[in-house]
Amino acid sequence: VETDADRLERHATDLRASGMEVEAVGDPLQAHAAAVRFRPECLVLQREMAACSGDELAAVVRADARFLDTPIVFLMPSAGEARPLPQMEGGGESCLPQSAAPGVLIAGITLRVKRARSLRRLNEDLRAALRESRLLRLALDVHALVCITDAAGVIAYVNDAFCRASGYRRRELLGQSLSMLRSEAHPSAYF
Repeated sequence: VETDADRLERHATDLRASGMEVEAVGDPLQAHAAAVRFRPECLVLQREMAACSGDELAAVVRADARFLDTPIVFLMPSAGEARPLPQMEGGGESCLPQSAAPGVLIAGITLRVKRARSLRRLNEDLRAALRESRLLRLALDVHALVCITDAAGVIAYVNDAFCRASGYRRRELLGQSLSMLRSEAHPSAYF
C-alpha cells in the first residue's frame, strides 16, 4: 500500500522481478478489501499517508483475525521525520526506509515471510499435538483409573473413573495426599 504512484510501481516491479506475487494498492482505504481478496503473506504499508496512516491501516488489518499473524513491513520516511511505531496486536511489524534499494526491500520482506511461515508451522504442530493429547487423555480416561500426583504424593489430577472407584469427588481428592486412600483392611506393608 503506497500512495505515491511512481514508488508503488517501482516497488511492485522490483518485488515481482524477485518472484513474489504482488497486489499493489494505491488507495489505503481499499487495502483491507484487497488483503481479503489477495490473502498476502506480508503487508507492506507506506507509513505516512494522507487518507489513512499506516498505523491506522495496520490497526484495521490486525482487527481482522485472518491477518493477526501476518507480518507488516512499514516503509518509513527519512529517519528525521519518522515517528516511533505503536505497539500493535499480533506483532510482526518492522520498518524499512521507503527509499530502500530493491535488494534491501526484497531481503526484508523475505525474512519476515520466512519467519511468519515458520511460526505458522510451529503453531500448526502445537495444535496437532494438543489435539492428539486430548484424544489420548479421552481414551485413557475411558479405559483406566488415573491419579496423578506430584513427587510428594499430593494429588494433582484424577479422572472420573478414579473418582467413581474411590468414592470421593474430584474436589475432595485434589490437593490431598494419596495416603488418604489407604484402607484399614490392608497392612502397612501392602502400601
